[in-house]
Amino acid sequence: MRDRKIAMGLVRRQQRRLCTAAAFLLALTIVVGGAIAQDAEDSHPTLGTIPPLQPPPWVDERDDVVRFRQWLLDGRLAVAGNTAPRENGYLRIIDPKTMAEEDYYMVGGDGIGPINRFTPSVVVIGDAVFFLNSYGNLMRATKQQRLMAHIDLGLGTEEYATAASGVILADGNSVLVSWWESVPSRKGYCGDGAVVARVSAEGEFLWRWRDRQGGGNFPNDMVILKDGTMLILIGGRSNEYMGLIWYAACEHDYEYLVALSPDGQEIARRSIPRNLWLGPLSLGWDQQEVVAAAGYPYSVPDYVVRIRVGRGQLELDRVPIARNITSHRTDGTFAISLETGGYELRVPGVIEAIIDESGNLVTTRQLWTPPEGFCEPGEGKDEACSNPKSAKRPQQ
Repeated sequence: MRDRKIAMGLVRRQQRRLCTAAAFLLALTIVVGGAIAQDAEDSHPTLGTIPPLQPPPWVDERDDVVRFRQWLLDGRLAVAGNTAPRENGYLRIIDPKTMAEEDYYMVGGDGIGPINRFTPSVVVIGDAVFFLNSYGNLMRATKQQRLMAHIDLGLGTEEYATAASGVILADGNSVLVSWWESVPSRKGYCGDGAVVARVSAEGEFLWRWRDRQGGGNFPNDMVILKDGTMLILIGGRSNEYMGLIWYAACEHDYEYLVALSPDGQEIARRSIPRNLWLGPLSLGWDQQEVVAAAGYPYSVPDYVVRIRVGRGQLELDRVPIARNITSHRTDGTFAISLETGGYELRVPGVIEAIIDESGNLVTTRQLWTPPEGFCEPGEGKDEACSNPKSAKRPQQ
């Protein structure tokens, strides 16, 4: 009897804890939901219900699966997905103001293939649209020819050749695209390293650079300075999911920077200290330097790092942050230099803060931002996803 009373008491206490937790979560949901709605209304436009896909008769529209959404720099929304049969795919570019739409189709092969990327993948140059899919799949189409064609990255003909997509950027009348590749007959299981190439608007390769360090080193970010110099951040983790077995065998815990001239010649490189990990690269307000939040691996940001290219070398200066502004990890925090001096630190979905040139905290503001490059449909509409790195991009 005594044991039964003890058991019943434990049950009642557990029920009270659950009720208290539920009430707390409900209140928190209401408060956070209100803040999200208010900030989203103030800072992020919304797109009404996306019109249904209306493909030509030779593309089966059944079993439509949306795999990818990205807001372009011109304010249009890119939506990609597969249709049945799954070897067919589509890329839709929609203007939310006019609802004007351009549709492009991938027929046969692997369609758009799997989407394991969390970085923007669509670039438009004049009449041409480029789409960098997972595993180094680069495709191009034009308004006149709506069928997207694969561009051969030159991975070789070996049966087990593979690749992982890096970054794609528009640069004038050409595209800069990066990837990592592995061809077993060359350097073994851990790969041949990072590759960067310039592709013309017509889809022709203008030059190709391969990282001489090779191995499991992925091009994870890229920024173009005002003079055309490219700064590439290369690390041991991929923007794509490579699998636990691969990481266990090949992953390393360091990063390095490589600077390329506009014609693809390497002009400088520098290792990032092993006890430091950089967040996303951001073009400085004067477009002559790059800044990034930095800290110990898997930790909160401790520094803003200024990166400059000069006299054939890369110069790194650290600005220590006086105190931690967030509990978010470094790899989700990015920094923007301000023309008025100091820096803005932003963790998408969490907080933004202004620090002065010495790293002292000036102001903070809670905010909500959709995940970079991605949106999920909700309540019949798609919410705009801003790219935090281009949110305050200097005017060209």
